[in-house]
Amino acid sequence: MDPFPEKPRRLLVFAPAAEDARLLRQRELLSGAAEGLSDRDLRVEYLTGDRAAPARREYGVAADVFAALLVGRDGGVKRRYPELVASDELFGHVDEMPLRRREMREAEEGREGRGEGP
Repeated sequence: MDPFPEKPRRLLVFAPAAEDARLLRQRELLSGAAEGLSDRDLRVEYLTGDRAAPARREYGVAADVFAALLVGRDGGVKRRYPELVASDELFGHVDEMPLRRREMREAEEGREGRGEGP
């Protein structure tokens, strides 16, 4: 049983400004990854300007810094990316997380129980 069933994983992407080239490139890198994000219950949040201030304080990210933080279902930071992160790298890190591994195992067992193959 998932101890945090209602909490999605999050990728918080911080940039100094909405027009920051790294932020725009990060959006591009994840634009074709909707299925993988959904499979992992991973929500991407782009945080810039004043709206980002509370989260920057909470996670210790300076206002002039680009960074992406992978936040687990428990609210803890699982990985910090100081530069752009590709979807395959991100998904690899998520898939290494113990709770995600359990989710994948349970999904596989469910498919096998219904007579579906891998």
